[in-house]
Amino acid sequence: MLKQFKLSGLTLANQEVIEAFDEEITGNIIPVKCKKDGTLDAYSQVADENLFYNLRTFIYNKVKTIGNDILSGKVKAMPYNLKGKNACEYCQYNSICQFDKKNKIKGYDNLVNVDKRNIWNKIKCEGTNR
Repeated sequence: MLKQFKLSGLTLANQEVIEAFDEEITGNIIPVKCKKDGTLDAYSQVADENLFYNLRTFIYNKVKTIGNDILSGKVKAMPYNLKGKNACEYCQYNSICQFDKKNKIKGYDNLVNVDKRNIWNKIKCEGTNR
């Protein structure tokens, strides 16, 4: 039953916080697991306070930019496309945006896989530019 309700995402890299979610740090409740020597394993999804601050700043700036774009009239439908999958697969509003799903190249925001470290580096750089 725990597997069904397991949380995803980041956890603060703080022993007290981690143990508040999962006393034995088994990885059954949050994506954080302890090795036998007491250290966190490589797959643990943790971030320190600075990284959380940078992430929050990055997200705030993105939302602000998107909000300004919307207010200035930039509302073009341009769903993502990543490895042949796109947002249109899950959207029920195609009658409103009238996006042409058959055109696989033109109009999509074609994304590429980016290494996790590169993403965090970008977030750190943009998050520290206050």
